[in-house]
Amino acid sequence: MLHVFGLFIFLPFLFFLGCSGGSGSGSTGGGTNVLNPVAPDPFSPLSSDKFAVPTGFSSTAFPASGNKFTISSLNSNESLVLSLVNNSGNAVSADLSLSQQAFAASITDEKTDYSESPSAGFHTSLRKLEKTMPSFVFNPSEDKSTKNPSVKMSKEGDVESFKIIVGSLSDGNYRTVRAVCRKVSPLPGGVSGNLNLFLDENVSYNSKVEKYITDLQSYWQVIYPTIRGVFGEEPPAGYNGLDSDITILLSSVIEEAGFFYSGDLYSSAQLQSGITNQRKMFYVNVDSKTGSVTAASTMAHEFQHMVNFYQRHSRNLTEADWLNEAMSGYAEHVCGFKMTENNGSKAEQVRLYLSKTYSINLMADPWPGSDPYPSYGQVYLFGTWLGSRFGENGSLKKLLAGSTTGKAAIESFTGQQFGVIFAKFVLALYVNDYSGYSDYGIPGINLVNSYQFNSATITLNGPYMFSNSGDLNKTHSVYVAPWSAAYYQISGSNGSDISVTVPGDISLFELRKLFN
Repeated sequence: MLHVFGLFIFLPFLFFLGCSGGSGSGSTGGGTNVLNPVAPDPFSPLSSDKFAVPTGFSSTAFPASGNKFTISSLNSNESLVLSLVNNSGNAVSADLSLSQQAFAASITDEKTDYSESPSAGFHTSLRKLEKTMPSFVFNPSEDKSTKNPSVKMSKEGDVESFKIIVGSLSDGNYRTVRAVCRKVSPLPGGVSGNLNLFLDENVSYNSKVEKYITDLQSYWQVIYPTIRGVFGEEPPAGYNGLDSDITILLSSVIEEAGFFYSGDLYSSAQLQSGITNQRKMFYVNVDSKTGSVTAASTMAHEFQHMVNFYQRHSRNLTEADWLNEAMSGYAEHVCGFKMTENNGSKAEQVRLYLSKTYSINLMADPWPGSDPYPSYGQVYLFGTWLGSRFGENGSLKKLLAGSTTGKAAIESFTGQQFGVIFAKFVLALYVNDYSGYSDYGIPGINLVNSYQFNSATITLNGPYMFSNSGDLNKTHSVYVAPWSAAYYQISGSNGSDISVTVPGDISLFELRKLFN
């Protein structure tokens, strides 16, 4: 029987959070932008007291002490997994040398520039723009009517004009559409205010569209209290002169599936671009191919962005893009739009991520780097794992209510070094304990399974494995991006002890498992 060796390599990069306060549509007044820089982390070896060996596995090095050790010979019914973790703040050229009587193999990363190609994506621009918005400290004693006397309560049948930003945000492009208020319903849970669903006049209002809007209103009854319970509250009435209502605009000219634009929370005088609808609102694309489940999951995703923006900006902070998107992925999950059930687009993003874990940088800056869809799959898994493992009944309110962002926020929230958190997450992708009883899996999410969505089947096979294809005497090169994972499978052991040498700034984990 073949003996199997797998390994994970993780290479962090120099990560700086934030962007210059002078870029994009800057403030014309009020507040100071916070950049929240993260200095490079020196290498800090991970100690064994921070980890528990997963159930069903054994280990003699979890993690190993030092950069050289010997693995005892394997039995015929054992497989061995090595996990290499770089928890420093700089990319490392990792040369892993394995040697055994009768064969020697080494695995190196390509000597490649680790920089990510900037993404020109619409959502990347939105997150960048948020970092330039004026800070605002809410004073509940202010009378909102003196700041924005034009605010009025919407009612069904009202026709309003809305500005929809399009294309490049830096160009200040927008389209004006007229929309009809088709549905008004009270916000759930006794919260003051209404949900107003507006439909672009250019979208035919027939029985199918009417049902679509009614479905979204029903989904909102779950989304609204769930997001507030898990992440915190949206801007209150009086914030920058806003009222208590939330508006959702449905139109076919909206970019991608939908978005939240932070400029809508300000008056035109506060924004360099002047583009605002001065409402608590977000946008959902509606066309013949968009079902109500997709639209509802978009509402959950974008509502988290609104809550995140308020929770962070009211504290003079801006969230790291990768963590903000991880929270929105988790928002879809906790609102019932799960990749295992009805969220086929998220399942496909996860499939793409697992197919190339070695090239997807968790903390790409700008996020999501040059390969967005796998990146969304990655942060969905990370956010869902984080919330399920460390949230109080799944809640991440304390994370968003803290005084730090990004890596530092996670360390404060979990009480653990980020290198430990990242290592546990990546180990969870391989161990795949979806029962919910350990750190090494995501409850209810089996990463080796097939999922059915209408007529489409999406099959997950766990993380992609490189292999030596039976050649044990050849050097194999594998590119591994910063803060990513590569899995390499070697077969053909002759039963002798295996000597392992890794770079000095790599922490190594060994796992072995018995098979029947």
